[in-house]
Amino acid sequence: MVEVSDNAKWGDLLRVLSRPSAFSEDFEPGADLLEGLQDPDTRVLVIGAGGLGCEILKDLALSGF
Repeated sequence: MVEVSDNAKWGDLLRVLSRPSAFSEDFEPGADLLEGLQDPDTRVLVIGAGGLGCEILKDLALSGF
């Protein structure tokens, strides 16, 4: 399990990254992944802002990305 300094902000993301994926058996979340996501220069690309994309964009904006 990865330790997070600000658990209130990154707790939900940590929960998503810590559960197993049905699509990728090779994915192993680690401290370097979470540190990379906490970097202020990290960029997120969302393709399409239709029915699901607009909710994802809203959630990303409210979470600080």
